Amino acid sequence: MGDGLFIRCKDCEHENEFMFGMGFLFSSFESVLELLPHRKYNFAKEILKNYNNTKSQYDGYEVYQCEKCASVQNTFFLEITDENDQVLMSSITKCSRCKKI
Repeated sequence: MGDGLFIRCKDCEHENEFMFGMGFLFSSFESVLELLPHRKYNFAKEILKNYNNTKSQYDGYEVYQCEKCASVQNTFFLEITDENDQVLMSSITKCSRCKKI
């Protein structure tokens, strides 16, 4: 089961909700793949079709802070690696705010 956290700044009233963990959306690897944007979904399917011995890790929703602009983002994490642990595809590639890779 996933959890949520609602945060509000007492000074500026900025508020945000963050989701953590594995909710019902993450009941199977296929359901996680379907959460990817169309291009990434197709790319992941090609990797799975063309590579043997891939490993996948999906941890549900996580909170990330960009090293460049310090924005806080909430997104789900999915990573596909080869047998040498080289990352072939990751759901997190760049900051949605400043576009830093």
